[in-house]
Amino acid sequence: MGREVSSFSYDSKDKYVLELADNIGKRESKSRSEIIMDGLKHEVISHGRGNSQFSLEISSQPDFVALPTIGEPLTPKFANMPRDEFDLIGQCLRSRLQEHEHEEKKLNLQQRMREAGKI
Repeated sequence: MGREVSSFSYDSKDKYVLELADNIGKRESKSRSEIIMDGLKHEVISHGRGNSQFSLEISSQPDFVALPTIGEPLTPKFANMPRDEFDLIGQCLRSRLQEHEHEEKKLNLQQRMREAGKI
């Protein structure tokens, strides 16, 4: 398995990010490339199926309901939500968490296989 080289550009004002990444790499015995790839993998896992945030268009629809931010008061619409809707939200959250854990395990397995020279 060969290695490939890629490049990217960044604003000069963001150079400090690379310096901080290099410091993390020294502390964790990782190269800059490994740090960058770790960040890209995290981004792919988090947003591979799309951004999990709600768009303004969707959230302005009258029947749209989302969980309130922790510590925020319940809105009447959310406070009066029927039990079956709470259950559905819970099922969706569990499903999404399981998908995320599966993708993370898959990437960890692939990484271990690469390190072992099997792929």
